[in-house]
Amino acid sequence: MLIRRTAPLVAVLVTALTGCLKTFVPAPLGTPLDEACSTFNRTLEFPLDTFPVGLAMVPVPKGWSPKYDSSRDLQLTRIDAELNVWSGARFQFPATEPRNAIRCQIRRGDTTITMQATRLRGFNYRVDVSWDPRIDGQYFYMQLQTRYVEHLRQIRGIVEAVRFAVDTIPAARR
Repeated sequence: MLIRRTAPLVAVLVTALTGCLKTFVPAPLGTPLDEACSTFNRTLEFPLDTFPVGLAMVPVPKGWSPKYDSSRDLQLTRIDAELNVWSGARFQFPATEPRNAIRCQIRRGDTTITMQATRLRGFNYRVDVSWDPRIDGQYFYMQLQTRYVEHLRQIRGIVEAVRFAVDTIPAARR
């Protein structure tokens, strides 16, 4: 009798646990998330503002307003969008549902830039970006939260245009 009552509960728990243990499963092709990783969006073809963050210079399209700015942190805002850029200690981005995301990597010298675009509630999209390895001892990150596919199209160009004061290519030759 007890087994009959608990069987549905056990089935639900097993299903929930196996869902949590799944590895990354990309979102289907043809979604707006593809725009963040598209190689067609690599260049910024409009007037730019450039902001220093740590050792980096971060170019963004005009129209983003600085809300918070320090030597290691930058927060830019637009209507229904926010772009955060920071350098410092290791950071773990919040977990997301793996079926609602797309990942891509960009190689530049010995540096790998990982981008993950995620569909969310509230803000419709979030793009998490991280640079690896550390650059001059600091980790470098970027996070975009937006409702607009237009910003997903721009983020790849922004990421590709970030420049650092230190040259990381000689470290790859050692």
